[in-house]
Amino acid sequence: MINNIKIFIIIINITIPSLLYGYMDPGTWTYIFSIIIAFFAGFIFYMRSAWEKIKALFIKLFKKSK
Repeated sequence: MINNIKIFIIIINITIPSLLYGYMDPGTWTYIFSIIIAFFAGFIFYMRSAWEKIKALFIKLFKKSK
């Protein structure tokens, strides 16, 4: 019975949104935007280098020997 009440209270606290009064200055949004850009640039660089390694592996495996 007590566990059911605790679970009910936890579910209520998670599902009912609470108001948050905060201030996000423009510098914060610039910082977040630069993190997103850096993530995508790093991901593209990683994928390109991984693709070059995979391509080199297939060329090495299927190279015609004379």
